[in-house]
Amino acid sequence: MGRIRHIGDGAARMAEPLEPTQAQIRQRAYELFEERTRKHGGDTEDWLAAEQQLRAAAFENVMRAIVDRRTVTSRKTRLHSKNSAGASLA
Repeated sequence: MGRIRHIGDGAARMAEPLEPTQAQIRQRAYELFEERTRKHGGDTEDWLAAEQQLRAAAFENVMRAIVDRRTVTSRKTRLHSKNSAGASLA
């Protein structure tokens, strides 16, 4: 699907805006144009597809960050529970 980037850090993904910039859309639309072997006449479709793909990627990044954050929180809670239980046994 081209060069849509995925940020690895959860906090950075949460801070990334859901709306792509005009420059990002323009770049992705050009990539789609190139993938169509530079056939002219599909500029509107390329632009709309680029917008949709970039928004979907941004949404996916945010959702992944939420899941990652919940996973980390869940692990910390379990670890804290184990440590608390071990301390009360000592």
